[in-house]
Amino acid sequence: KVMDVHWNNLDNLLCAILVYIPLETFSGKKSLKEFIVESEKVKPVPEQTGEMARTAYLALDIIKNSARYKNMTFSNFINLKTDNTQFGAVTIRMSGKTVVSYKGTDSSIIGWIENFRVTYSYPTFTHNLAIEYLKTNTHKLSDTEIYVVGHSKGGNLALVSAMEASQNIFKKIKQVYNFDGPGLRKEQFERDE
Repeated sequence: KVMDVHWNNLDNLLCAILVYIPLETFSGKKSLKEFIVESEKVKPVPEQTGEMARTAYLALDIIKNSARYKNMTFSNFINLKTDNTQFGAVTIRMSGKTVVSYKGTDSSIIGWIENFRVTYSYPTFTHNLAIEYLKTNTHKLSDTEIYVVGHSKGGNLALVSAMEASQNIFKKIKQVYNFDGPGLRKEQFERDE
């Protein structure tokens, strides 16, 4: 049975992809079905969206009738773009597990500027948003399995947010996944955290 397969790398990769859906920011919680309905309302034509958003829509189509993911919920979705940053995150819960997923770079200029910043600055404005997001969305959880994930720049944000987490949150983090994202500068890599 598909439900007998333990939570694994592919589940975490799926969560790292779904954050690329181009929804507006929302607080509160949506079921998988509600998330799909809202996603379909904003689905751009393929020529007007990036590769990762197209991949996210394909993933949603694959899991929409899945027994494994039927109880998945999405909360506190952020899709932010300002003069200082491009940042996205969502908290996904399922079967006592919490996945905090960070979005990578989109096609915006500020997204790419932020990519360059991580090579020479720490923490960046986006790092601080990721650190605060993890704190805000996990500090009251009773879940003992928290996964922190991200693809591309989102993977770097996953590393940084977990590294800077309080001990109370850090001890609940089961794994951190950086899917094809940059690592850390030498100064941060050599820190005890």
